[in-house]
Amino acid sequence: MPYIGKQPANVPVTADDIPANSIDASKIIDGAITIADIADDAVTADKLANSINTAIAANTAKTGITSSQASAITANTAKTGITSSQTSAITANTAKTGITSSQASAITANTAKTGITSSQATAISAALPKAGGTMTGHIYHQDNVKGIYGGGSDLQIYHDTNHSRIADTGTGDLILSGNIVAVQNAGHSETMAKFNENGDVKLYHNDALKIATTAAGATVTGALTATSFAGSGAALTGLAAGSAGFSARATSAWNSLTNNQLIAFNNDSTGDSFDTDSCYNTSTYEFTAPATGLYMFWYGIYTAQNDVANGFGLLINDSELDFQHDAFNIISYHESTTNDHMQTATVVVPLSSGDEVSVCSMSTSDYYGAHSQWGGCRLA
Repeated sequence: MPYIGKQPANVPVTADDIPANSIDASKIIDGAITIADIADDAVTADKLANSINTAIAANTAKTGITSSQASAITANTAKTGITSSQTSAITANTAKTGITSSQASAITANTAKTGITSSQATAISAALPKAGGTMTGHIYHQDNVKGIYGGGSDLQIYHDTNHSRIADTGTGDLILSGNIVAVQNAGHSETMAKFNENGDVKLYHNDALKIATTAAGATVTGALTATSFAGSGAALTGLAAGSAGFSARATSAWNSLTNNQLIAFNNDSTGDSFDTDSCYNTSTYEFTAPATGLYMFWYGIYTAQNDVANGFGLLINDSELDFQHDAFNIISYHESTTNDHMQTATVVVPLSSGDEVSVCSMSTSDYYGAHSQWGGCRLA
């Protein structure tokens, strides 16, 4: 292009070369000026529109984002680069970036953990915490797997294939506590022992009470058998002596007897008469067995000559035990002048504690009381 006048020098145009207010927007091509064409700190607030200055002052809008994004940032309900649904999930704290909705629900409910299966998550949720809790099921131990308690493994409970064991290896006592403690069979149908607070201790055989302690000692139901005995037994009371015995005489002269009449042996304390355990009654003429056992009885009755064929017998609890002379009596004395006789008998019988024994006539007869005597003792 031809120039009129002097040709301009080939140098950049500066701001000094442009008169003030000589370039308006119509002289600038759209997009011709970019951010790179504007020097840092070159645009002042005076060069910006008043509306932009107001927005910046209120901090409700940021350069390069839309008005809706500015509103979202101000409300802090959305984050740059995520979708609206993700924004809602983060706000509700029910989902986390990179996991599925079901995983987010599980994390929120704290029933699942990252990297484990659903069944593992269920097991963890049902697990008893170390701090303790409530068990809703059984604990199964195999043979020889022990439940061990105490800092020194002092108490162990286990089954060793054949037997169930509670082993206390500590230095203290193994204590079972309860107001009433009972030991029963596996089916809970029989009691073997029972311990009562402030009361008795009971021992059973085949569910039948045999020994019970009392304030004074103990009560035994049935026979108490011992294979040996230590000590003199001098301090023992209330026991029937093993050889409990007696001998009693009649004090009268000649007496006539009717059938089944008791002979009045009424003296057990003079001459050769005795009663070791106070078991003979001189008023009823009866001996009472102090304990169950085997007893021996004897009698010698002086009779007149004409009554030699008559007999005598024992009554046990008022029932006749026949000891007539033709079977048991031995005529051991014969008076030469009067032909009187001494009829005797000896018998061994089993008795129960409390049985009563006496001597009676088995026919009408006469006897001489001062020469007649009977007695007995416990053999075993």
